[in-house]
Amino acid sequence: MIALSVTVRPTEPGHALTLFGRSLRRFRHLRARDGNIVVHVTSIGQVLLTESSGQTQLDMVAPNETVAATMVEVVSRELALATPGRAVDRSFSVEWNRPSVIPAPLR
Repeated sequence: MIALSVTVRPTEPGHALTLFGRSLRRFRHLRARDGNIVVHVTSIGQVLLTESSGQTQLDMVAPNETVAATMVEVVSRELALATPGRAVDRSFSVEWNRPSVIPAPLR
């Protein structure tokens, strides 16, 4: 299993981060016990969405490298939907990581 985490921060004032969170909530979702949201994103499965002031974090688990690459593509596409007509890198700072621990709601 491969744990993936992406932290998204806005690079300039605006509503892009709110639009990104809203974009993800169009998928079937439910609140986890800790107040975070588990979203079932089509083609990649369960994603843990953690929102705090100024950033959004997504945690995912992939069974292999092929699925991990698909997850990166799908999240990148969702970021692009949140910033129509603008380059993603002008609206967001995006930091990908591979944590060693899988968050409890995704186990």
